[in-house]
Amino acid sequence: DKYIWRKIMKKLSKFVENHKSNECEVNDSIKPAEPTESTVVDTSQTSHPNPVTNPDPKPEPDPEPLPEPPTITLNPTTFAVDKDNWSVIGTSVIGNSHISMKLPCQDNCKYEYIGDGWGIAVTSDGAGSAKRSEIGSKIVVERAVLHFKQLIEEQGWRKNNELPTDAIWTKYAYTILHKIYQEIVAFSKTKELACKDLSATAIVIIHTPKGLLCSHIGDGRAGFRSATGEWKAV
Repeated sequence: DKYIWRKIMKKLSKFVENHKSNECEVNDSIKPAEPTESTVVDTSQTSHPNPVTNPDPKPEPDPEPLPEPPTITLNPTTFAVDKDNWSVIGTSVIGNSHISMKLPCQDNCKYEYIGDGWGIAVTSDGAGSAKRSEIGSKIVVERAVLHFKQLIEEQGWRKNNELPTDAIWTKYAYTILHKIYQEIVAFSKTKELACKDLSATAIVIIHTPKGLLCSHIGDGRAGFRSATGEWKAV
């Protein structure tokens, strides 16, 4: 029995020594490798395999300043008027294409309050293809206010606070707009200009206590904003 026990202890002791020796070999094999000179990399210069330090770096140039926005010039006829229940605001502003092409503002507008809740507003868009349409649009607004004011007074519409029928209004509006066209033709002859070079549209709005009168020539459209803030076409 002693012999068998001694033999078992010897084998057990030998097994423990072999186990410790294997453990050390495993631990040594998983140790991280020591960094060497060939494995150290500067990550800030990874874009170049052999980074070279610039001994005399040049400063970055300052960014160019942004261009100044174009100056917006309002037409001298700009206005804002509060009369009775109406607020009338008008102006003409030159567009970017006209600025780049060095063209004048070709639009005009005019308003006149004639009393008792009656007022006349006219706007005219000078044709971009016409060489002197800024003159034509100016004639349109000036003459339209003059002629329609005379019409209202002659017919007694403001005095009697009444509106004409659709047929009567259409007849008089056509007559006045045709008269303005004839005045533009006469002006072009005195200035030796082609009449088409003065081409312009016309939108006429007459506000009254009873409602609105409207007429136009061209591709413009009239509208108004109600007391509730809603925009409506005329």
